[in-house]
Amino acid sequence: PGFDSPIKEHRDAGLQAIKSADAFLFLTDGNRPSLTRDQIRLLNEIQGGKHYEAMKRAFGVITKLDQCHTPVKFMELLTKSRVELI
Repeated sequence: PGFDSPIKEHRDAGLQAIKSADAFLFLTDGNRPSLTRDQIRLLNEIQGGKHYEAMKRAFGVITKLDQCHTPVKFMELLTKSRVELI
């Protein structure tokens, strides 16, 4: 499962993988630009303490923006998602 697993051992294994990875992708849904509580918790865990260096190797990916029907909606969701990630 993803890092939002309710099982602590899964989250811990994911954090350990992030710590030793050359890079990692953080995916978020552009149709819902606000990060979820679990996503925020994961980012806080990565940033807090011994995993902070991993954030230098993180790449944010905003998915589902191709489903926007207008350029205005695309820019709105892109902007909101980018702000959340930053």
